[in-house]
Amino acid sequence: YSLSAPATILAVLASSVVIWRSGAMPRWIAGLGALVIAVGVVELVGLFSKTGSNAAGYAWGIGDVFLVIWIVVVSIAMMTRTPRAMAMT
Repeated sequence: YSLSAPATILAVLASSVVIWRSGAMPRWIAGLGALVIAVGVVELVGLFSKTGSNAAGYAWGIGDVFLVIWIVVVSIAMMTRTPRAMAMT
């Protein structure tokens, strides 16, 4: 997972920025995305560790868990969100 962390970080970062700026979903989802990004950064830093629980970028195995939780939350938010009427300008 640690080698795919940069792609994960970029995907979650882009999505979280759009969620935060547009208000398309609740903003706390963008906060959860920030947590996923932080764990991804810890995994990247861990690639340089030789000992400990973060050796080789493992980060205690929580990166995958947080990513799956974020994906499930975003999916539920997309399915339950009612579409807003577009303003005619």
